[in-house]
Amino acid sequence: MNTPPRLGRRGSRRLRQLGALALCLCSTSCAWASDRARDLSEVFTLEGMVGLGLSADVKATELAHVGAGYAHGRKLSLRGGEARWLWDREVGLPASGLLWAGALRDLQPWRWLHLHTNGAELLHAESAWRLFDLELGAFAGVLGLRVGFSPGELVDLLAGLVGLDPAGDDLGEPLAPAPDEPREPGVWLAGDLHAHCDPPDGDHAPVTVEESWELAADAGLDFIGINPHLWLRGRAPAQREGLLELQRQVGALEGRGGPIVIPGMEVMVGRRRGPPMIAAGHALLLFRDPAEGLAFAGHPAPDERAWVRERLTRVPRERWLWAPTHPWPHPRIQIPFFPDWAAPWKQLAEGAPEPVTLGGQGYLRRATPWSAREERRGGARRWRLVRLALPSAARADRGRELRLLERPSDARGSLPVPAEGLERGARRELPRGSGVAEVHSALAEELADLWADADPPRGHADPRLGRRAGHQLALRALLAQELPGFAGDDPARLELVLPVARNAWLWLLLSRDAAGPLELELLLLATPVDPDGRVHPGLHEVAPRGYETLSGLVHLASRAVGRRGAELDRDAVFALLDRKILAERRRLVPLAGSDNHRDLVFPTIWAFARERSREAIFDALWQGRVCVGGPEARALEARSDQQPGWRAIGANLKAERWVELRWEGSAELFVDGVSRGRRRAPFRHPVEPGALHVYRIVRGPSWSGFVYVNLPE
Repeated sequence: MNTPPRLGRRGSRRLRQLGALALCLCSTSCAWASDRARDLSEVFTLEGMVGLGLSADVKATELAHVGAGYAHGRKLSLRGGEARWLWDREVGLPASGLLWAGALRDLQPWRWLHLHTNGAELLHAESAWRLFDLELGAFAGVLGLRVGFSPGELVDLLAGLVGLDPAGDDLGEPLAPAPDEPREPGVWLAGDLHAHCDPPDGDHAPVTVEESWELAADAGLDFIGINPHLWLRGRAPAQREGLLELQRQVGALEGRGGPIVIPGMEVMVGRRRGPPMIAAGHALLLFRDPAEGLAFAGHPAPDERAWVRERLTRVPRERWLWAPTHPWPHPRIQIPFFPDWAAPWKQLAEGAPEPVTLGGQGYLRRATPWSAREERRGGARRWRLVRLALPSAARADRGRELRLLERPSDARGSLPVPAEGLERGARRELPRGSGVAEVHSALAEELADLWADADPPRGHADPRLGRRAGHQLALRALLAQELPGFAGDDPARLELVLPVARNAWLWLLLSRDAAGPLELELLLLATPVDPDGRVHPGLHEVAPRGYETLSGLVHLASRAVGRRGAELDRDAVFALLDRKILAERRRLVPLAGSDNHRDLVFPTIWAFARERSREAIFDALWQGRVCVGGPEARALEARSDQQPGWRAIGANLKAERWVELRWEGSAELFVDGVSRGRRRAPFRHPVEPGALHVYRIVRGPSWSGFVYVNLPE
């Protein structure tokens, strides 16, 4: 009988290795093959371009990208495993000499050979594994081609063949819920929330509403925010032809299919003159309903600022979204002749709350740079204006806690003020040891001067306001309660806020250094009132619902000068959101947009909506059911001991013992703003009953919105 030949020891070992590899491939074939295919696609870059121009360039690692010429056209880009169809530019010398000059000026030699750039490269994720990429590009006449090779991604591909993932980009097994496992229903939709157009922007953004919509369709977007600039120039919106035409053109897109339009404006809250209480910056004002967000025809508002205030007052809060744009704090871009920042929104720098006491009651003092004059003495910061917020623990006895802040009974009228609002201040020194009578006398004189400076417009005088006895009696009562603390020689400080009308407040500061005189400071604040008595908030007083964490133009400008990773804005803005959510105990939304002014429209934000409709998309944005920068982080889900069903980003879970999170692949996890490092799911976090927590993940270029636990709503 013939017997099969025996395998040698080496052959037997190889056979076992092949069997183990085959078993591994069979058990995880789909996930493994998918990850390897993705790794392979990331090794090579291939781009084709059709347009006009003449250029050539060579990239030899991240330190050197040299080229000459210029080309502009449509590009199909296969880069880093991603396919993009976009308008793009190849920019080399002499124009790219600006990049070199900026690097030379800043003494940053690692940027001295950055002499070529293009949008497709800059839009790609900031990955350390692409630092050594090699590329060749050329454009002649109407056609262009670019090829590239990534040694770093090749290493990641080879490591993946033996089960390693040094780049941390493998998705692994997809989330596979059990058949009976409850999950939140919905659909993820891609969009761009920040795009300008003509009308009304004219040459500033020479792209029509129709063209913006078509760019969004070409980019495969489900929704597009068409929100041109609303400059506050003192003109009635109903008389601005550009705004009326915008209203008509957006309405003409209804029912056409394709991308859904989220209407709104980018309100340009700039200030070159006027009272310092008016904020400076830009803010997106998005609306759920075009009829409410583009209500210009026949509107009685005398100017753009009044129109914005009226919309913020009359449209229900859950139907509009106010979000400062351009990530803050944005580092200086440092390119000659290029703006160093994009109108930072100072409200983001609000100081941390500090406890204060009024009449034995506790309050929180919030210092706000956007509405304050700042002074420094010996390195210490002093704020001219405070807001007093009542602590949640004291709200049960509301009658008592407002005792010192209620206005006099005869001051029920409204103070007519200019559309810009009103801020008047005064300051004087008093002799050391001044008592209630001396301080009150000084207050009466200064208060009279303040009211005299704030004479109302003709025909709007209110005889009940001014030097009223009720105001003085209220101030005297406050001083009698609080001034005894100034009897000693130690440094002392007293802050009081007194409403003197339905839309006017008097702020008082008494302070004394160890050896100095008693200083008295006064500030009178007022905001406009419409004809039916409704108080309109100042634009600086509108609490943002969200903040723009990624702005395409700012992001590209930063990448063009060599910024990567933590140098970009998203780290800073998300850290700010972490702090504000925990401190203010309210929901905040990370938003994103391309800030398109011509032909830069691409997916920047993904929203988890219950269906594909404008109302559902807006509601998802309002609730923070989003991820920005890329879709990878949208897989984040959570459940708790009180709510066992898996919930998506934006959920607010009730928990008493634990919260469990899961996602696909490897991601950096943040718990209450603190990084827990890169890890794979699942993650279980023990919690105390009622304790507030927030969670988010970062996966590659994608930053998730927040999952909330025990958020009071």
